[in-house]
Amino acid sequence: MQKVKTFTGSGSFDVREEMLKDSKDLLDNVEVTTVAQECVKLKEKEDEIAALEEQLKAKKAEADDISSRVIPELLAEQGLSEIKLADGSKVSVKKEYRCTLPKDEDRREFIAGCVYRESDPGNIGKQKTLTVKYPATSIDAPTEQFDMSACCTNPNHAIIYAKYELARRKFSKHNISFSVPLLTTELIPTDIIKITRTRKSSTEDADRTETEWYQVTAINHSASGLTEINASHFPVNGSSISEISNEVLNGTFTVLS
Repeated sequence: MQKVKTFTGSGSFDVREEMLKDSKDLLDNVEVTTVAQECVKLKEKEDEIAALEEQLKAKKAEADDISSRVIPELLAEQGLSEIKLADGSKVSVKKEYRCTLPKDEDRREFIAGCVYRESDPGNIGKQKTLTVKYPATSIDAPTEQFDMSACCTNPNHAIIYAKYELARRKFSKHNISFSVPLLTTELIPTDIIKITRTRKSSTEDADRTETEWYQVTAINHSASGLTEINASHFPVNGSSISEISNEVLNGTFTVLS
């Protein structure tokens, strides 16, 4: 409802000025209403986009499942590695290696703390802790604890394990996982494997073959007839000696306690 203005008392009343004020208030109300309407529209569009992105994510997951699991399983059941479609195109199964790099917090300097159980025939074994670090590592660096009290009673063994954890973090740069036809070998976690890959050049340069060593960390068998292998980078030097083992035996460390 339009507000009616009245004038009482003495003095002058500028009708033109009051009309301008009324028109300005009306204009301001119209502008605020328009902005609010556009904000509502924006929110609706953002909700629509979010819903479409969820649909796209689900569709990609379905397509990935078909390409990485359903088709390989069906081909494996038929003893095939490739099939030709009616339009002349081919579908084949190939190994895919997935590589993950450690997070920044996994690469930071740290002090390795090992808990072991003191071996004394005359007393109940007490838990003790010793810590090891690289000389350049700050004494204020975070400490990561490794509980070996269930299997270690020798402080020297605890020191060696702490050195191993420090060296592993220093030299092992990435992890890898891949699937192969069901394994029937005696491969177990901690075994060392060699993987050779050929990098196909997209230019006129020659293809490049790379060979790296890995330590198996996990093996998982599936009902589909595939075995997934997870492994961590296990670098060797020019003499084919483990960089990690060489560091443990010949590297410089500081034992704090």
